[in-house]
Amino acid sequence: MRKRLAILLAVFALATAAFAMPTASAGGHLHGEVDIALYLYECPNPNAPGDGFITWAGTIDIGKKTLGIAFFETLATAPVGETGFFYFEEVVTLFRLPRHEWHPDAFLWAACTPWLRVMEIEEAGIGAPSGIWYGAGHVTYGKKHFEKYVGGNSFWQGMFAEDTTPELPKFVAELWVFPGNMD
Repeated sequence: MRKRLAILLAVFALATAAFAMPTASAGGHLHGEVDIALYLYECPNPNAPGDGFITWAGTIDIGKKTLGIAFFETLATAPVGETGFFYFEEVVTLFRLPRHEWHPDAFLWAACTPWLRVMEIEEAGIGAPSGIWYGAGHVTYGKKHFEKYVGGNSFWQGMFAEDTTPELPKFVAELWVFPGNMD
């Protein structure tokens, strides 16, 4: 319980720091708009991140580029006592989208395919009673021009989309990723 409360405080501290940062930096941080939906999909690939179970997936727009984004839950979302907060841990991956929709599950197949992954983030987060959810973590993998973010921090905040339904929950968020060499 104390560990989870400490992480809650750390996430709020990161949230405050992220909003105090300028929108463009010489360090070249990434900022993206996330649009995801609940999938609850078990990856057929044994090399998928985490335990291979996708909870949320969708797209992230970073500037003029659109990538896939998937959330692999590593610790199930659970309430934090009677506080009204929820705590979770997950692995987040950014991946190249398939060029063709050759199968309805092509998007999820791409999320589960290690060689399409361009970035991986390990994080923890909270859901607040206000309905806003936060996540913070660190980049553990980066491919090609994403390598400079390895060791860097990430932060996102979001909420359920207005057009969401219990049958098809949707979530929108903003994600920031900072380079690993920010001394």
